[in-house]
Amino acid sequence: MRTEIKKWGNSAALRLPATALAKAGLEVNSPVEIEAAEGKLVVSAVNIPQYSLEELLENCSPRKMKLTEEDKQWLESESIGHEIW
Repeated sequence: MRTEIKKWGNSAALRLPATALAKAGLEVNSPVEIEAAEGKLVVSAVNIPQYSLEELLENCSPRKMKLTEEDKQWLESESIGHEIW
């Protein structure tokens, strides 16, 4: 597939044909890494791990977190609204 680098504001842009994106397993807004080596540009998909809420909260405890004095005061204060503890 042949395309051209075009000016886009103060940057350069490269139009990627939909068929090339599909073959690479990419889509619009996919995060990618670009490397330049030996006269070539190599575009690679960036795998961003997906976590569930349970997985994220698994590592959250006051013991593991670096809490400030203000955080500790807030956590230890009485409920003043409709908080559920």
